[in-house]
Amino acid sequence: MSDDLHSERMASSAESRCDLPRLFEECKKAFSFCVPLDVLQSAKTQEEADFYIELSDFFLRQKQRELVKRGAF
Repeated sequence: MSDDLHSERMASSAESRCDLPRLFEECKKAFSFCVPLDVLQSAKTQEEADFYIELSDFFLRQKQRELVKRGAF
């Protein structure tokens, strides 16, 4: 791999990492609920629909852990 290509990839990777905290917060807000059926049906691919479901499930599991930790269950 050329040094220029390696440097470009590293810079691109660094830029992506810089946005990850913001992306996490946006996902947390957007997927703090069960994904509506119309959103799943409007997904362009099954992969996109699966992605929405997985994110929603992830944040639901986080909420469940918090509730269990607090003794709500």
